[in-house]
Amino acid sequence: MPLNEHGQPVGEPVTAWTPPPRPSRAVMAGPHARLEPLDAARHLDDLYSACCEPANDAGWTYLPYGPFADREGYAAWLTGAAASEDPLFFAIVDPATGRAAGVASYMRVTPAAGTIEIGHLHFGPAMRGRPLATGELPPSAALVAFGVLLALAFGLVLLLGRDTVLLSFGGALVAALYPFAKRVTNLPQLVLGIAFSWGIPMAYTATGAGLSLETLWLFAANFAWIVAYDT
Repeated sequence: MPLNEHGQPVGEPVTAWTPPPRPSRAVMAGPHARLEPLDAARHLDDLYSACCEPANDAGWTYLPYGPFADREGYAAWLTGAAASEDPLFFAIVDPATGRAAGVASYMRVTPAAGTIEIGHLHFGPAMRGRPLATGELPPSAALVAFGVLLALAFGLVLLLGRDTVLLSFGGALVAALYPFAKRVTNLPQLVLGIAFSWGIPMAYTATGAGLSLETLWLFAANFAWIVAYDT
């Protein structure tokens, strides 16, 4: 490793350096959460409910603001935070509920130096206590739980006839792919729409009605509603 004139290690020279772009106000979807650019009109209700109960005041201890005496005070802070460029705030949304459950930000963004920090982290109790996020339920145990629930569900499907059983394989595949869709696309709600709508053709075959144009229209309508709601 190269040393400077003081005998200190300084690393290899960085050649052809170009400053990176500043982070943008874009939605970022991960396997356990979705980050949305903070929007006071959209996120106020969820965040006030999740973060501002008096019982949660300890969560503000290490932040330079809060707790807030009332909704109006929190709304004023949230409006200012949403307009800030640095820190650049995001709402942390639980994909399972579609509700904002916390706040985070990029801060001290210095493209010329290639540096950025993460701060202003504030999680509501529901987010802090998620078993997978806290490590109480390790990934291996989560996979076991998924397998057990899948087996139990398949046992019920076996009572519903051949066509429904065949459709259930497609439903299981879509449900298993949904968490991974968040890693490769900004539109995982398309997969979610299919997963939530898959029970419609299964219900038709289970009752003996079979698949028809009516099934297709109902599937399409439910798919559109899910995608619009989740978006």
